[in-house]
Amino acid sequence: MSNQTELEIKGPGVEKTNIEEIDNAAESYVAFRDQRVRTLAQEIEAKDKVVSLLHAHEEKLGRAPDGAIRYEYDGKVVELAPTKEKLRVKDIDGGEEEE
Repeated sequence: MSNQTELEIKGPGVEKTNIEEIDNAAESYVAFRDQRVRTLAQEIEAKDKVVSLLHAHEEKLGRAPDGAIRYEYDGKVVELAPTKEKLRVKDIDGGEEEE
């Protein structure tokens, strides 16, 4: 058995540093990150639903010469490009939301 005592050495790199400002900022970041991850999953589900509906109604909508399926509503254009099934929803006046 060893009869050694714990040395109390203090200083940078030796003891655990506690900076409340960093703790708080890190917790705030984690909350936003987790919210983004949850929201992303919901966005992917919504996108998949739009893609599925475009395919379900493809016969009514047809395909453009470039192979895209397009649908217009309420001043917006929904476009599903044939390559990689890239979905775009944009305002007809030029503003745009992409995949």
